[in-house]
Amino acid sequence: AGAGASLLAAVDLSRATGLRAGGGRHGVAGDPAPMARASLRKKVRRGKNASSAASEGVGALEGDVWTNYAVDVLVGGQTFEVIVDTGSTYFAVPVQPIGSCDKYLHVPVKETMGFAPPPPRRRGGSSGTCHMHADREEMTYGSGWFVGAPCSGFGVVVAGLSAGEPHFWGMTDASGMLSSCNKDSVGLSNWGIMGMGFTLPGEKDGTPLFDSVVAAAGIPPIFSVQCCGMTKKYEPRGGALVLGGVDPALHDGAFQYTSIVNKTHYCVNLFSIHATNTRRLGPPPLAGGARGGRALAAPCTAIVDTGTYAPVLEDEIYTAVTSAIGPTPYENACVKADELSALPDIVIHLEGALLSVPPTTYFQMASPSCWQRVVMNGGSGSMTILGQPLLEAYYTVFDKAEMRVGFAPIAGCASSS
Repeated sequence: AGAGASLLAAVDLSRATGLRAGGGRHGVAGDPAPMARASLRKKVRRGKNASSAASEGVGALEGDVWTNYAVDVLVGGQTFEVIVDTGSTYFAVPVQPIGSCDKYLHVPVKETMGFAPPPPRRRGGSSGTCHMHADREEMTYGSGWFVGAPCSGFGVVVAGLSAGEPHFWGMTDASGMLSSCNKDSVGLSNWGIMGMGFTLPGEKDGTPLFDSVVAAAGIPPIFSVQCCGMTKKYEPRGGALVLGGVDPALHDGAFQYTSIVNKTHYCVNLFSIHATNTRRLGPPPLAGGARGGRALAAPCTAIVDTGTYAPVLEDEIYTAVTSAIGPTPYENACVKADELSALPDIVIHLEGALLSVPPTTYFQMASPSCWQRVVMNGGSGSMTILGQPLLEAYYTVFDKAEMRVGFAPIAGCASSS
């Protein structure tokens, strides 16, 4: 999550795994469960992806890989666009101005050390507090960090569903976390982060906001994401966040499921990754000596992360994949749109699922005339992170009830033309 940080050779998964680098604009099978659906859409115009499936609420959700995909969350009557991040646990929004970011959650004057008083209480809000003078915690992510004060007593609503009054973190300082707080050239921004992962043992106030929604609203512990990317006219198409189930209008065909192998993050068993085209055949290279249908030896060999803008590959795999792709000597080189069709897919073999990421998602439009490769080197022996380019190819279900992640070809997006 966030932008502008250099890639870490050893990714710290203790809190989150969102990664950003230079380039771009910023340098469940069966009937779906009851659900609430927040549609991603371009600005305020409802797109084709806003289906008529039963739901309790539709919120504005905007994004692409350069700014992350963000959903509107109501906190104490104030609305924040927050990153949807399966690679972390915490929910956090600013509680005071941070750098050039002047939007923040208003809390009582005595707790904000002289910042502006709260606005009149809005319908659906609550009179919560953030303990600004208590011991603060620093939360470290792959792309930055924030310092947070514990907050409670605010009513929180996501996609029309109440999360009750959960504990969360009020950001008082941050680096690399709020670099998209001001709208970019295509009108996208975000003002916080919503970790969708698992409660980590020993973590203070570490219950994911989605788990609070499950408890308060009584929905199944399942959510799904549709990430639609950009149009050829350089406009964000949005997508959807579905809480409590799946929307059949957002996928085409059956799901392939892979097991979640532990509850630290959405960890899955990775068998292999390779780039394929008519000139390249044979078994793909793997880290650690694993070959031919055996999972890598580590207990968590890959994670599925909505908060990371690129596939992040172990050094050996990265070298083989980017050598097969070929035409870009470095990350920020530009490729024209009509050159993408000649490039190979990246094939990802997970336990129970065989997935293909096309060049139209592992290259991203940095401007109308420039597509940049978004495949990152995580370093020797690193864990693989399956980021947003995979999610722009597949409608993805995160099923905490059955401990599995499902992938089906994405559908329901507005036209890319």
